[in-house]
Amino acid sequence: MLLVSRIAKDAARDERGTVAIIFALSLVVLLISIGLAIDTARYYAVSTRVQTVLDGATLAAAKLLADEKKTDSDVQARAMAYFNAAAETLGVKPSDISIPTVKIDRSTFTVELEARIALTSLFGRLAGLSSMATVDRKSKVMYGMSSVELALVLDITGSMGTKGKLADLKFAARDIIDTLFDTAVADDDVRIALAPYSASVNAGSLASAVTIAANVANADTCVLERQGSEAFTDAAPTGSNLLPNVTNLPALPSRYVCPSATVIPLSNRTHRDDLKSAIQRYEAEGATAGHIGTAWGWYLLSPNWTSLLPDESAPKAYDEKDSIKAMVVMTDGEFNTSYTGGSDQTAESYRYFDDLCASAKTEGIMIYTIGFDLNSQTALTHLQSCASSPSHFYDAKTGSDLKKAFRDIGVKLGNLRVAS
Repeated sequence: MLLVSRIAKDAARDERGTVAIIFALSLVVLLISIGLAIDTARYYAVSTRVQTVLDGATLAAAKLLADEKKTDSDVQARAMAYFNAAAETLGVKPSDISIPTVKIDRSTFTVELEARIALTSLFGRLAGLSSMATVDRKSKVMYGMSSVELALVLDITGSMGTKGKLADLKFAARDIIDTLFDTAVADDDVRIALAPYSASVNAGSLASAVTIAANVANADTCVLERQGSEAFTDAAPTGSNLLPNVTNLPALPSRYVCPSATVIPLSNRTHRDDLKSAIQRYEAEGATAGHIGTAWGWYLLSPNWTSLLPDESAPKAYDEKDSIKAMVVMTDGEFNTSYTGGSDQTAESYRYFDDLCASAKTEGIMIYTIGFDLNSQTALTHLQSCASSPSHFYDAKTGSDLKKAFRDIGVKLGNLRVAS
């Protein structure tokens, strides 16, 4: 029995020793595994940061390709300046970063930037691996500045004269003009048209070419909605497609007014101050024929109207490569005025509005709509339907909201100009 007991005790001691050895070895393996996991996570984190920096540097450099005055040396210098400034965010020693290579190809409008970083492995050596890991990353950007043609369809009806709303609109509209023109490299990169409306639209200097009553004495320069087969199209106003004005009406609605503010065709950056001054002169008057304003926003973007417009205001073709056509339709009230002879003027105005929006969108017009201090669910529903997508609709309850909406649209259009 004593012998059996002694053998059992010796076996127990041997087992505890074996367990201790196995535990120690397991602990080493566990520590190495944790260390390798840390190394791997660090590698991917640095790789992600390097890619982000490279993407930013190549895009910043590629923008200079749009400026014919900039040389390849200027483009390379811009890339390196951006990369070097952002390198501090990589979390590695400067000595571990090799000098990036910059490749410029003007024939394809591209800039390529490649960087290599020697990343020290903290635990790799314990596993018999290399003590260094190489992070190789590359970014290639093809940069093109799409042109923008924007029509601002702006409500200057009588209700805009309350609660400081017209002042808010003037600020917001001038701001989007600055926002977009500031993104332009060349003067013609961005062109903006104005289509203010109330109970009608004042065609201004275009009236003699687009209206039926061009030669009628005492006719004003304001126009109404076009009727007939081309009512919901952007067909050129010739022959039977000329636009009616008030001298044609057998009974002029009492709510009619011809606003003093006139439409302004597409204007480039050299006319920035002219556009802003025109907006500053807006006065609030009249009822709301938003469908007529919407039609004119489309007309000023339509290549079918080219022959009627100054050369510098001629819209590009709908299928023009790298060209964006957009319209902002803003109102603070329900559309309540039309001249079609229908008994329900609101229903008629929205019938026109809905069909015009649908037709313009089929031609590739991007439509943003803004309801300002608007409490009519009917009006909001029609604006939402007209917008190109839910994100193209804004329900601005306050002047601050209106300014943010215009700023957001300006930023979105500016970003759309960059193709990468």
